[in-house]
Amino acid sequence: MTTFNDFGIFAGEKLIEDRTFGLVTATNDVNGSWILTQFVKRLGRHDKVILITSMNDEEFYIEALRRQGIKLQALPNVRIVSLLGKNPENLCQYADKDAVVILENPDLWSAEGSMEVQDMVKTIFQIQQVSKAVMCLIQADSPLLETDSSLLATNHTNLGIQLLHQTNYIITLRPLPTGRAEDVTGTLHVSRGTRPTNVTVDEKEYLYFIKGEQVKITPR
Repeated sequence: MTTFNDFGIFAGEKLIEDRTFGLVTATNDVNGSWILTQFVKRLGRHDKVILITSMNDEEFYIEALRRQGIKLQALPNVRIVSLLGKNPENLCQYADKDAVVILENPDLWSAEGSMEVQDMVKTIFQIQQVSKAVMCLIQADSPLLETDSSLLATNHTNLGIQLLHQTNYIITLRPLPTGRAEDVTGTLHVSRGTRPTNVTVDEKEYLYFIKGEQVKITPR
């Protein structure tokens, strides 16, 4: 059993390689905010990190980091931008050549009609072109991704597919098929993205367990 500090995406020593785009998918059964907190915690010690969230306020991440034993003030490289309930039209202002930009659930904006799918995709990749690296979390619940006639499902599927085609790596968070065990919260799968790259992705599947402030991961 290892902690998240021993978890890696790439074969090298970096947790996030420069000039990469990563897609994290989660479901309502396995909230993805925990893994973003872990990335902020690790990256923020040495790198500039900008977390932009459509789902949570700043206090949510202040408390999440506090449970990890870290005050946000102790991570001066980290900036939390909450756009909960706000218009995302000026997202590109947060692009930064020295920063890893993490986007939490931009799919919410396209789902609620705040931004068209094509505009959202264009904006995300404009941010990537300028920034050090970009990671994006979206939902992947089956009802949203199945083909049906609803505008919500269509928009969500289109956004997911277009982002997927530009990925250097993919992190998939899912519940256990048999339900939650006493010592396992869910599965975490790391795989290569669909975009050709010289960066080697360390493809593995893990079991992860979250209990209070502890996050433990073990290769499956």
